[in-house]
Amino acid sequence: MGRKKSDEKNEISVFKVAKGFKEQQEAEKKLAEQRMAERIAQKEKEKQEAYEKQLRDEKIELIRLKQGEIEQSEILSESKEEKVKLPFFKRISNFFYHNKWWLGIGVFFVALGGYLIYDLVTKTDPDVVILYIDNNAEIAYSEKFTDYLQNLCGDINDDGKAVASVYYIPYTGVEYTDYNNGSTTKLIAEMQNADAMLVISGKMADDAISPDITLVDLETLYPDNPHVKKYGFYLKDTSFAEEIGYSGEIDDELFLGIRAVAPVQWADEEEMQESYDKAIVILDMLIKDLS
Repeated sequence: MGRKKSDEKNEISVFKVAKGFKEQQEAEKKLAEQRMAERIAQKEKEKQEAYEKQLRDEKIELIRLKQGEIEQSEILSESKEEKVKLPFFKRISNFFYHNKWWLGIGVFFVALGGYLIYDLVTKTDPDVVILYIDNNAEIAYSEKFTDYLQNLCGDINDDGKAVASVYYIPYTGVEYTDYNNGSTTKLIAEMQNADAMLVISGKMADDAISPDITLVDLETLYPDNPHVKKYGFYLKDTSFAEEIGYSGEIDDELFLGIRAVAPVQWADEEEMQESYDKAIVILDMLIKDLS
């Protein structure tokens, strides 16, 4: 019995020794592989550093040659005779490493150009644009408002689509508020281009747009229309609210007008006249339909 136990102990001891020896071999193998990888990485690093140093030295020598400091360069001569031959993928890697900034800039401008081209190709030119200057977002963002304009005006520019746009500028007439929320800046910008010739506005924006100067006197065009007063076709007692599905009260001072032809910062007189000729047709449609 004692002998049997002794044999079992010997077997366990042998097994442990064998297992330990195997683990030691695996550890030594991993250590050797790690050291080999470190040596390879170090050699690659040294090659890369040597290559980059050579490039820097050649650049300095080339500058010295151009400036006349030296007449001949041994570094450049040696470089021509013995060029470092790198593997294909290493050359590709070096190219991207040394040109990453220029490549990044190039990619940015290619992407920007693509976006601008896409925007130009897919951009829809509205048949009618109205600049809405007031503090009533419910009217400005009403889908029925744009639907009404599209149904009334149709496809004026013959591009196969009837599109109406309402450029809303929330204007309160309070100078500090309008400046802080960007309305003043937006209004100035819109009044300096020829995109929106038709204007819907209220009394509170008079100081900003100076309607006596910037808008056409509609009394000369519609002398017998009871809703026309000076530069405005007043919307209060017309079918405007009904047509756009607005259940609230239309402000007494809310009017429709058209900008006069005059050169502005981003449009000359010819461009303004072209926009005016299109807008006056739409104005006539609106006044006749709403009266």
